[in-house]
Amino acid sequence: MFRPIRSQLATVSLVALVAAPLLSSGCAISGTVVAMETAETLKRGEVSVTAMGGLGGLPTPYPYNLGAGGGGRVRIGIGGNQEVRAEATGITTGNDYFLVGGSVSYKLQLSSWAAIYSAAELSGGFGTIQPSAVFFGPMAGATVSTPSGWSDLQPYLNLRVSGGGHVDWQPPREQQWSLRLFGSAAVGVMWAARPGIRVYAEAGASQWANDLLAADGSPFAGLSMAYGGIGLEVLFNRHSAP
Repeated sequence: MFRPIRSQLATVSLVALVAAPLLSSGCAISGTVVAMETAETLKRGEVSVTAMGGLGGLPTPYPYNLGAGGGGRVRIGIGGNQEVRAEATGITTGNDYFLVGGSVSYKLQLSSWAAIYSAAELSGGFGTIQPSAVFFGPMAGATVSTPSGWSDLQPYLNLRVSGGGHVDWQPPREQQWSLRLFGSAAVGVMWAARPGIRVYAEAGASQWANDLLAADGSPFAGLSMAYGGIGLEVLFNRHSAP
């Protein structure tokens, strides 16, 4: 049984620099791109900082549109198999377009091998050849992995979906609003290199629709993205109470 969620959630301070391997074609995307975590949550009082980096691309309709990203995540254990997190992401693409995003989230471990989480996301995109854009909305996800302690290597699978409002503008054009949906899947492995040090390798793909409200469909509906990346997580206060 898990203890109820505490009324006073810890305040999450931020980091910068995590890597999110992704590409986009002149829009704003989900503020959380990579997973790079197993189902296990931190114990109460424990803190971890993760730095990630990688490359991504758009197989369709722009197979040559490549990009690279970086960012970071802070996790804080609050007890009862729960934690709160904050994440920041920065991405640059091969077509002179830049994306920045972030999220705050809550994670609950359901068992030794499964966890769920939810988040609020905000991201923006800007560049010289595409309209500037902002995306905001909720995200939900789930992670399954082998239980900790079985091996120094833990494979994991992560699924997540987010949706929300999207607005782009390019003066003197008026702002254009749309409703977007993002779905992502990632597989990876975590290596417990030494006490308090974890290394991640991950590959994933995303699918999104530009405007769910458009009657005629968007030319970018069904746009796909694939990425690969690595991450390094450092844990602090590892001997605190559970």
